[in-house]
Amino acid sequence: MKNWQRKILFFSLCLIFLIFGPILVFYSLGYRFDFEKRKVTKTGGIFIKAIPKEVEVSIDGKIKKRTDSFFGSLLIDNLLPKKYKVRVTKEGYFPWEKELEVEEEKVTEVKNLILFPENLNFYQILSDIDQFWILPNGKELILKEKNEEQWVLKSYSLEKKIKSYLLSEEDFKKETEFLGLNFNENSEQIEIQLKIEEEIKNFLLNLKKIPPQIREKEEEIIPENVICFKKIEESEYFFENSGYLLKNGRRLNNEPFSLIGDCRLRIFNDWVFLETQGALYFLKDAQFEKIFENLKGIEPSPGSKKLAIFSDYEIWLFENGKNDFLNRFSEKIDKVYWFNEDYLILIFQNKIKLLETDKRDKINVYELKELPGEDLSFSFQTKKIYFKKDGKLFETDPLLR
Repeated sequence: MKNWQRKILFFSLCLIFLIFGPILVFYSLGYRFDFEKRKVTKTGGIFIKAIPKEVEVSIDGKIKKRTDSFFGSLLIDNLLPKKYKVRVTKEGYFPWEKELEVEEEKVTEVKNLILFPENLNFYQILSDIDQFWILPNGKELILKEKNEEQWVLKSYSLEKKIKSYLLSEEDFKKETEFLGLNFNENSEQIEIQLKIEEEIKNFLLNLKKIPPQIREKEEEIIPENVICFKKIEESEYFFENSGYLLKNGRRLNNEPFSLIGDCRLRIFNDWVFLETQGALYFLKDAQFEKIFENLKGIEPSPGSKKLAIFSDYEIWLFENGKNDFLNRFSEKIDKVYWFNEDYLILIFQNKIKLLETDKRDKINVYELKELPGEDLSFSFQTKKIYFKKDGKLFETDPLLR
């Protein structure tokens, strides 16, 4: 090679380095040229963690990758700052879709994504069942059976598949009609309402004792000036007819709250609610603020960090002291359960809908096939749906696979 040729090659390489060297450096630092905005900008990314593992993730229908088989996660980086349509799919499961915004030098996270199976099989597990209830711990059922025209209560371990006798009509000398039962929050005790001859009485059945022990519930003595009260561990809350709410004798609201009719106190951690005539009030900054009407129920999430507040047709999410609308339905909501901290299960007679609580973009709602039974209920522990048909009890496949 001649000297002048070597010089041309050398200066050409230097020119290429001077041009592309900074570009490569900027590229390695996460910079890209945004042709739409016509400027160099820092990139961001999207992180997905999903159940089940090895799901397919597409962005704007172009970038297609799979979450790994070990953690079920995926990071898609070097994305220009803008909104992207993200779709997560797997054969046999409902797809998940959402428009997510990517910002410069930030990773948009979807950490608790769940794909639910499109089809549910169900199997008979028990027979001769009149009624059933799932304990709050999700591990046991309470069964009401008919035995020679007399009612019998039994517990049933969902893990061990074993029945245990609790109580029956024979335990009472007089004619006794079963009216219903309620649970306390720790599943250790159930309250049973019976009609003995013509008198309605309430009993407490301690499930921790072997055999279970029953005693008549003592009537709580309420001061005449108290409209409603609530006792939680060592704390006592009283709402007086003066319009003030007291906790262990200390006023919680600065101004008296005018109340017409009866009331009910609902307390979750440090959140205090007052329910009256279908309206729900939240105690905020020492005064009651109306946050909901036509209240049907309140369901706390497993960690009690969120509340699902619902009427016959609407469901709202209470989180961080704020109540936000989630969805409205044309059918009447019968029951609401938390699947986990991020998903809800709604029961509409014999229909089931799954609802996410991620309010970014549209909320994904999935409708499962109808189940041929009644009294549909969900166990948080087993992740299964239970229902009754013609005196037989059925359970579905788990919703988490």
